[in-house]
Amino acid sequence: MTSTSVQRAAAGASITNGVFVADGYGLRVAVDKRHLIVSDGMGRQRRETRFARVGHGLRRLVIFGHSGTISLEALRWLDRVGVSFVHLDKDGRLLAASTQPGLDDARLRRAQAVAAGTDVGLSLTVDLLDAKLAGQASVARSHLRRDHVWSDIEALRAKLRSVDDIGRAREIEATAAAIYFTAWPGHVALTWARNDLPRIPEHWRAFTGRRSPLSTGSATRAADPINALLNYMYALAEIECRRACLMLGLDPGLGFLHVDAKGRDSLALDLIETVRPAIEAFVLDLADGHVFRFTDFVERDDGHCRILPPLTHRLAESLPQWEAVVAPWAEHIAHRLADASGRAVRKRTPLTSALRRAAAVDGSQGRRKFATARTTVRENASALKPSLGAACVACGTPLSRRQRSYCQACWQVTQRAAGIAGSQSARSQLTEPNGRSVRGTAIREGKLRARDERARSAGFAPNAWDQHIGPSVRALSLDELRRAIGISTTQASRIRMGSQIPDPKYWTALATAAAARLDRLNPERSTEP
Repeated sequence: MTSTSVQRAAAGASITNGVFVADGYGLRVAVDKRHLIVSDGMGRQRRETRFARVGHGLRRLVIFGHSGTISLEALRWLDRVGVSFVHLDKDGRLLAASTQPGLDDARLRRAQAVAAGTDVGLSLTVDLLDAKLAGQASVARSHLRRDHVWSDIEALRAKLRSVDDIGRAREIEATAAAIYFTAWPGHVALTWARNDLPRIPEHWRAFTGRRSPLSTGSATRAADPINALLNYMYALAEIECRRACLMLGLDPGLGFLHVDAKGRDSLALDLIETVRPAIEAFVLDLADGHVFRFTDFVERDDGHCRILPPLTHRLAESLPQWEAVVAPWAEHIAHRLADASGRAVRKRTPLTSALRRAAAVDGSQGRRKFATARTTVRENASALKPSLGAACVACGTPLSRRQRSYCQACWQVTQRAAGIAGSQSARSQLTEPNGRSVRGTAIREGKLRARDERARSAGFAPNAWDQHIGPSVRALSLDELRRAIGISTTQASRIRMGSQIPDPKYWTALATAAAARLDRLNPERSTEP
């Protein structure tokens, strides 16, 4: 942020996957000179971002918080350029959402209303649950490495295809979910920043089960971060499922698998069953590859675990991914209902553009068409990879470069600690005995004992060199030493300096040479009786 009270950002700033996230206090979304103005932040750390009608790059405008305003003109601006508006509370609960008016055909909704309890409703339920079980089996094999879970779920899929009652389909789905989530405990845990490990509660360190101890028989109130991540991502996917229903002219509240209930979008919940394995693979990849911080979550007074900004913002940027997964299934439901309608209902594909692209290929005789990010359908859960960016393994601070493991501050601390550890290791190698030093000492002691034995064999005491022979020999010149025992000048120099002790077999010759030198220097010594 700049030092001024407002930061002005160019169009396209802070947009990931076409999603712009705004939060803080005193939010303002308005239109000025045909530009959309989004002001967010708090205190002196505020920003103001402008978006033009052309080249804005927006697909979703997501707002977190409850303090601020959005003008009617801004809502009209978003509608005209095809941008969806999503308003989430601080805890991730959906408060409001808008989407472009989709197909409006009462005959399709009539077919949807009467399909529940019929063979059409059962067939659609089996299709959705089969996609869910296939995804769970894939995740069990690819992420959890549990082949036996994969085989058990595949066996349940075979039974699901032959059911003739929705109640039996629900039982098979519940059995598969129980088998699937029993493979998670002991194998799924978040990666925490090392500096935060002392602050992490024990029940946050690993996944223990999908059922929450805070709500009997339910997982809606998470007690640990992994379940909080799953619940939040499910809520984001539900937004896309509801939007897909509205775009296709379906009623989000009339479902097949989920029974009708007040204030519940049953069809959106039916659709989310196809997205759940992709979300679970996404969370497993996050647990394995992203470094989380203690400040990414909060535990309320009742033990309820919630996700905090900015992690909520970065996760919200995955909305287009869930749109890509749910789009073909939403269109599949609409087309099946159109077939079941007693009146002609036109089939359309506004979410995937599948019919338009197929017609373009037929009309161009196979000319290559490049799918855009909006129309690309990723049905394989493993294709949805988290993109939260790299983080410091010590403190969890986001990094600008993925190749790094530490931020600048933690890198300096780590280097300093590594230098201290290296110095201590070097000192310990000098002071503490190890295998090499013990072996070297034994070799030296063995050589000294062998030399003492050879000295005794030559008629000398072991300490004769140090006390008598050595001092007199050091007075000889290099030439005298070389001639006395036939050695090189280098060896003679070492003997004179005392760095080398010759073998005891040479002591007699060296003592004789030293005595002869004394006789030459002191002739009177040689004539004494």
